[in-house]
Amino acid sequence: MAQVKLNAVDTAKMVIKNKALLIMCLAAGIAVMTLNIGTTFASIYYVNVMGMDLTQAAGIVALGTPIGLIAFPLGGAILDKWYKKDRRARMWMPMICIAAAALSFGIGYKFALIPLILLGTGFYNLGNTSFHTACHDLVPVWYKSISYGVYVLFIQLLGAVGPTLGGFMVDNMGVQNALAMAMCFFIASSVLLVFAGALYNKYWSAARAAERAAGVCQE
Repeated sequence: MAQVKLNAVDTAKMVIKNKALLIMCLAAGIAVMTLNIGTTFASIYYVNVMGMDLTQAAGIVALGTPIGLIAFPLGGAILDKWYKKDRRARMWMPMICIAAAALSFGIGYKFALIPLILLGTGFYNLGNTSFHTACHDLVPVWYKSISYGVYVLFIQLLGAVGPTLGGFMVDNMGVQNALAMAMCFFIASSVLLVFAGALYNKYWSAARAAERAAGVCQE
């Protein structure tokens, strides 16, 4: 494999100029922020709105784990097949899944429908694998660790905002309305992924061209 010398300036330029990567990372960060609002206040919702005791509320929240364990690999399998037909599936898949999660969570929280709330968890996890692979796809191979680091930075920083933002919303509109309205952030994430998908092939092709020019074959 050819050796490529990296420097901070070129790396920074790569990140700043890669619109598909930055939009995708922003979308992923907003999605994690929204999910964290839900996970932080779900127990309070079940107790205050649905009249459950703490044990019952914790039991419902815990169901999200096995749902995620099923949805994650299932989403990966669907993505692998779709990706063979269209590389933009890396963005279309989470775009559809996050929009579906917004609808399912929003209606579920608004009308206290636990099956829809749990279904929202499944939808979110179904598309979540796309981000991990896409951040590698969009850059030449020697930038993979950098691109993944940018992705992690976005989801950690924006994810940390979730509980504080959720608390502000709960204080001002009550937990039920706050959780339902928070799904608007999921919609914003989904819209951003439409733009990332439109740019995906451009940056994928540029990354592969740079690899070929450097004597690296990754296709």
